[in-house]
Amino acid sequence: VGAVTIAGQVIRRQVPQGHLYGSLGVEINKLFSPHRRSAPGEKVGSNIAYIRELFALKAWYRDVRLARLSPHPDCDSLRIVLKEALVTIDRCVDERIVRLNDLLTNFGEEKVCFASETVPCPLATTLREPYINHIDWVKSLSEEEVAAGQRWLAGIASAVISRAI
Repeated sequence: VGAVTIAGQVIRRQVPQGHLYGSLGVEINKLFSPHRRSAPGEKVGSNIAYIRELFALKAWYRDVRLARLSPHPDCDSLRIVLKEALVTIDRCVDERIVRLNDLLTNFGEEKVCFASETVPCPLATTLREPYINHIDWVKSLSEEEVAAGQRWLAGIASAVISRAI
């Protein structure tokens, strides 16, 4: 069976048989089995949860941050930043799905894909002049509005569908 060590290290000690060992800032020394037959459920579950939260984050940027932004030229720079943030979130989703599917296929399991429905934002995001800074706007929300926003984001995350492809 042997032992497994993290690549790129010089190990100057005995590693017990059947152990995974690493020492890059944080020492790792735990039992390891190369005979695992399925992807670790906790890792798959946490990846799916993370992907769902990224979909909710994308909705927040699209339906709240950009929707509230004034068309005034003074906001052009911020508009560019927010649009690029959406591109970055999309890339994060794509990368996380690739990594999750790599994990699944390494264990002979089916790849997954994700789909999300558009859920209307319950918050009043109509443009107001003068434009209110985003942080100040969030701080001005009532407890009811905060709760509605939290339910909306949680609903988006929970509505993300993953299915085998």
